[in-house]
Amino acid sequence: MKIILWLLVLINLLNLECQKSSDFNILNSATTYQLSFGADSISDKYLISAPRAICANKANDIYVLDEYYIKVFSNDGKEKTIFGGKGGAPNEFIIGSSPSIGLNGYLTVIDGNSRNYFSLFSPLNEFLFKMNTYTDNTYNIYYNNKGFSIFGLMCINSINEKRRFMEFLTFDNKSNDFFRIYNSLVYDDNSKLIEIVRYKSPRTILTERGTRHFDFRGIFLWDVSSDSTVFYTNPYIESNNNEYIINVYNVNTQKKQIIKHSYEPVIIPDNIKNFFDHSKTYPELGDLVKKVFNETKYYPAVNNILIDKDRLFVFKYNKDDKNDYLVDIFDISSGKYLLSVYFPVHIRMFENTYIIKNGFLYKIDLNEEKYFVIKKYKLNESIYKN
Repeated sequence: MKIILWLLVLINLLNLECQKSSDFNILNSATTYQLSFGADSISDKYLISAPRAICANKANDIYVLDEYYIKVFSNDGKEKTIFGGKGGAPNEFIIGSSPSIGLNGYLTVIDGNSRNYFSLFSPLNEFLFKMNTYTDNTYNIYYNNKGFSIFGLMCINSINEKRRFMEFLTFDNKSNDFFRIYNSLVYDDNSKLIEIVRYKSPRTILTERGTRHFDFRGIFLWDVSSDSTVFYTNPYIESNNNEYIINVYNVNTQKKQIIKHSYEPVIIPDNIKNFFDHSKTYPELGDLVKKVFNETKYYPAVNNILIDKDRLFVFKYNKDDKNDYLVDIFDISSGKYLLSVYFPVHIRMFENTYIIKNGFLYKIDLNEEKYFVIKKYKLNESIYKN
């Protein structure tokens, strides 16, 4: 619970400090609030107390990872089922994080103190298996042959029991540099691994006392549009000359395309940077922190990417007078830019605290009584019109 509250404080601080945008082609009234659920008119075991992330399936069922449980609600907020629990048993979670539902309805949940496990559930929420990537030879041999070791899992999108897109954190075994952590996106086709891309993380450093993060540099972002196509970007690296890049890769054809679009840079306030001044507790990092602060004047262009139906949503740091964030929308087939809108979302820090599914936006939030709820918004239908 303390972690959730700390993240909310940081998210609210970021929401207050991001720059307002101007001169964009904006669709007004992009969302309509419909309802909230999770705090009232449900049984006690379904009350949302410390939500970490959410996801949804094609039937518009909403899955909330709350403490050690997956709580499933219908799209009108009615309780449906609950599973999980605290522990190391096959269908339990030690911590539980980054739930994701693939195109065919398979739910994957990352687990373990080091994010080294993942559990897979069927479209009917039946437990299938739990895997430890630290001890599984498929992943360890693959990365060891490249001179890397697995540090942990970030996110998984499972197509079925045998095929999945996976994001690993790995580290360079031969490097002593602070920045030796890499985000590696791979496609696992029945234990045949294809590395799609590997980026050195600009956000995470590895010290003798563990990892430290500079969250204002953003995170590696990706989402899947089919069983073979993934959209991805490392926005800190791929935001140049007021233009960002979204990469599109098909694992079957091994062809890569690029989507480019302009953006308005947003200055990072000093109080945000100071939140991540690790030299206060680790004096030996003083020179490194100073260098990072001096090199990082602006937020990366993109804060999140999501895919719904035939639309790619690219979330940025610019916001309007209501503190809603600017989102560029593209057609995923052609890569054509369509329009921009403002959505009532939070800055993404790590987990996905909001999702878009079948024309609806769902987000973790607080109600007027400061209890956690899921808020539901209907998106303007013109967003999906050709």
